[in-house]
Amino acid sequence: MNRKQTTPKTETDKKVLRPWCGSCALKQEDRILGSFETLPDVDKCIELVFLDKQIKALEQEFDEKAKIYLDETKPKQEVCEVADTVCSVEELAEKLRTRGVDIGRNQLFKWLRDNGYARYGNGRAYQNLPTQESLENNYMITAQVTHREKRTGKLILSQRIRVTPLGQDFFGRALMAEYGTAPKAVRL
Repeated sequence: MNRKQTTPKTETDKKVLRPWCGSCALKQEDRILGSFETLPDVDKCIELVFLDKQIKALEQEFDEKAKIYLDETKPKQEVCEVADTVCSVEELAEKLRTRGVDIGRNQLFKWLRDNGYARYGNGRAYQNLPTQESLENNYMITAQVTHREKRTGKLILSQRIRVTPLGQDFFGRALMAEYGTAPKAVRL
């Protein structure tokens, strides 16, 4: 190898240090000087991460146990067992008649309207709809029913009230209290 290695005689411009390295989050001067975080600092960071995870797990466990405790200590109401399915107002009236409350379908609709649980609608197809309060408290729901009009034979889509199991229990208790019969723990 007869070649002689030559070095340039002119000095090149000094490299300017950028404050942050683009490829990592370390300062470039730290990369050059080699002053990275020490091992005990890294261990402390890892330990803090594990402690944070343990705290979150303990908080979740505490919330679950607190909910169970609050459910157990909540004063229990005398429960009147109700049906598992929704029913029409007519079926609810029949159930109440078997329990000793003398009320029919039309009287029950009137009672629901007078006490603010149902309202008149616009037009025949929208009569006796539940109020917003009844829907929010989950006492009633609406179901769309199609039927054929007798005169014209058209199919008409109308909404009907359906009473939920919670509503059956609520209305049953209210009507029994109003008509003087005591609620019993029997299925409606």
